[in-house]
Amino acid sequence: MQGKCRIYTAYTIVTLIGVFIFILLIFFIEMKINKNITQTPQTTKSNINKENEILTSEVENDIEDFNKPVNLINNMNDAETKEENNIYKVNTDILNIRNNPNIKSNIIKKYIRGDNIVIININNKWGELKSGGYAYMDFLEKNDDLEAHLASDEGITIYKVISTTINIREEPNMLSNIIKKMAKNEKVYIERIEGEWGAVLGGGFVYMELLKKDI
Repeated sequence: MQGKCRIYTAYTIVTLIGVFIFILLIFFIEMKINKNITQTPQTTKSNINKENEILTSEVENDIEDFNKPVNLINNMNDAETKEENNIYKVNTDILNIRNNPNIKSNIIKKYIRGDNIVIININNKWGELKSGGYAYMDFLEKNDDLEAHLASDEGITIYKVISTTINIREEPNMLSNIIKKMAKNEKVYIERIEGEWGAVLGGGFVYMELLKKDI
């Protein structure tokens, strides 16, 4: 009888140990599952943050690329404004614009007193015109009026009347109204030539056959 009690006791102990081990096993399995579940959203959150960082970087790069042409245009506008600030007025009767910055260089065009021109660079008293050519700066004065009317890029060409008298007409045709007359050897400032007619500085047109270039 005492032997059977010992057997039952041992069996009970073994059973309890087995149950305890089973409970521990289940506990550890649940802990592992919970740990994986907890780590999964963290990993996902980390990936989302990385993706957001990449997208943000790409957007910033796109904005920078978009701003490049805009900044270029702004820089161009700033450069044009600076050039407009370099307006000079002719303070001599006739200003010769030369091909190179020296007195022996060929004359490529002329301006008259009161004309406004844009100088983009000055070196050794010679100013480089935005429209091309060089002018001696002693014959120019700074004009701070940004709304000043600029002279033609081509300048003016000086002609002399070779007929007894000539008519300055309102339009470039013989039937147009006469607005002025000029006598022989008077100088005529021509801004541009349209066919057989020259546009006179200050208004009107003259028949070019009645003029000779005044060199």
